[in-house]
Amino acid sequence: MSKFSDELMESMQQMNEILRGEREPSREFHVDALQVQEIRKATDLTLTKFTVPIDDPDSPQSRA
Repeated sequence: MSKFSDELMESMQQMNEILRGEREPSREFHVDALQVQEIRKATDLTLTKFTVPIDDPDSPQSRA
């Protein structure tokens, strides 16, 4: 495998460990509601179209 592939596989393994609670994330990002609203306006996306790519469990699409 290439170096990129090796790094990608390692990153995916780390992600799975974090999801299973076996590892702490190295960093976290917190975005407040006003920032989300500004980003959504800047991207010109509806709420439904905006929440799908970020995999928001409260998205109207997730509840369908």
